[in-house]
Amino acid sequence: MKKSFILDQLDQIKRNPFVLIIKSIKVLWYLPALLIIILVLLIRPIILIRLGRLDSSRLGHFAANTELYLCEKYSGISTKRRLSLDLFYFKERICNKQLYTMWARNIVIMPRYFSFFFIRVEHLITSFSYFFPLFKSHIVKPSLADRDIHGLLSKTPINLKFTKDEIKKGCAELKKIGIPEEAKIVLLCVRDSAYLDNIHKSMDYNYRKDWTYHNYRDCNIDNFVLVSEQLAEMGYYVLRMGVVVKKPLESNNPMVIDYANNDMRTDFMDIYLASICEFIISTGNGGDAPAVACFRKPCVYVNYCPILYLFTFISNSLAITKHHISTINNKELTFKEIISN
Repeated sequence: MKKSFILDQLDQIKRNPFVLIIKSIKVLWYLPALLIIILVLLIRPIILIRLGRLDSSRLGHFAANTELYLCEKYSGISTKRRLSLDLFYFKERICNKQLYTMWARNIVIMPRYFSFFFIRVEHLITSFSYFFPLFKSHIVKPSLADRDIHGLLSKTPINLKFTKDEIKKGCAELKKIGIPEEAKIVLLCVRDSAYLDNIHKSMDYNYRKDWTYHNYRDCNIDNFVLVSEQLAEMGYYVLRMGVVVKKPLESNNPMVIDYANNDMRTDFMDIYLASICEFIISTGNGGDAPAVACFRKPCVYVNYCPILYLFTFISNSLAITKHHISTINNKELTFKEIISN
């Protein structure tokens, strides 16, 4: 039987009495947090102050969730067009520093050392909202995370902009990779479990998570060699994306580039390539979000799974799913049978 929260806290204190001091300090932080909330309520008639937590540890959420927040704010959905100030914080790792730099030009992101304090503020606001619904308006929450339920991506302007110096840097990096500045580029984003496994190993023991339940979404990069070489014959440079991957993309065609393994991958170029590509081929993972959500690039989803999470709101995309085989009769299921099951 799992220990209750209180018993678990008492056990920690017994093992190490200094834990009591640390926990007391953490509790004391709620006092200034309460004062901040009182101040926020006092100035509410003039300006609505809202607090938001950035999902910064995973590229898909860091890109898509933040982009949709900006789209909803631009459309007046989240604040009903009243005067507001949104303050964002993050407590996890930054998965892409270039994306962080560019988001900081669009939103107010508080330094990370303030996250400990803002977590307490959010805790209090969330707790108070159970009794006073008014408090809910002080938390930034996009309508449905990374799903564009209002169809805003096709109606609102792109928010991420590169500076002139960044554009020059991007052109220079392309030449280093061996790609002409005017070349047509296709990005290939194929999911395997290496990235999440790497996060699992690098995280603090207390926060580690077993990601193996996602493995059914994995795909074999070898199955994408043929399409990559065919696109190269059509004049496209094909770049296999990824920070950490299990297997190399093996091709003798010089226009098929295993960017994830060529020692030239950088956070900056991940975002820059997303902004200049013609389209992206993706098996449906966070790596496609900068291109699809932030820069509105067309996407071909292949081997997509789970089916009911298909990005049907992306108007310039095509999608096919993985084959689904019945464990009962070993026959392939139709789309209707997959949905009904």
